[in-house]
Amino acid sequence: MTTLPTEPVAARPYYAAAFLMDVSLSLTVMAFPWIATRQYHASPELVGDLSGLMTGLYTLVALSAGVLSRKLTPRTRMLGAACGVFISYGAAAASHSLAQLAAALCISWLIMGFYWPALQAQLCAGCPPDEIQRRLTRFNLSWSTGILTGPAIAGYLYARAPSLPLTTHLPLRKSAGDQALRSIGPETVFDAIEMLSDSGLERLKHYATGQHDKPLPGFWTGDEPLPDASRNAK
Repeated sequence: MTTLPTEPVAARPYYAAAFLMDVSLSLTVMAFPWIATRQYHASPELVGDLSGLMTGLYTLVALSAGVLSRKLTPRTRMLGAACGVFISYGAAAASHSLAQLAAALCISWLIMGFYWPALQAQLCAGCPPDEIQRRLTRFNLSWSTGILTGPAIAGYLYARAPSLPLTTHLPLRKSAGDQALRSIGPETVFDAIEMLSDSGLERLKHYATGQHDKPLPGFWTGDEPLPDASRNAK
């Protein structure tokens, strides 16, 4: 059986944990649609379905987390779940396909179902009813402030570097493809990527890996004419 503290624990570290977890959660909630639609060309319907799946998994686990982990203390569950969530976020950041990204985030939501019940159990254990009410009020203020803060940070980061999710697909520095992307500016880089053909995207990925076996720099192959702008620049 789970052993709960008999005396109230210090509350502030748990308020901070709730705030930081929801900051990171809201960052991923904001980033997932951007990356899924712009980098992996997912439809809005698919993004909505995947987002619903993630929250559904969290709800199912949260309802059964206590039964599934009776032999662990709430503190152990909370710390283990926090580590698992951030490992999943790291896997999401290193993903190279929509399936990998969605799988990593689904796992993070699953693990999070163990985090929140454990945090609240540890926070309120050993407290009289009045203190439980005060602590839960402050707990709700902490996580909701995190939810408000995360999107603002996400928007700031995106405004600073809107092409950041595309860094694994950029052509080599100073190649024709690199110059073409730089010439259109950061605000329209995603639109330009979407205009490329499938073969063009493959060549773009090819140059991003540093392979130099194509006869011409950038997007173009040897049997294709150079664009007028590139011809005029010679």
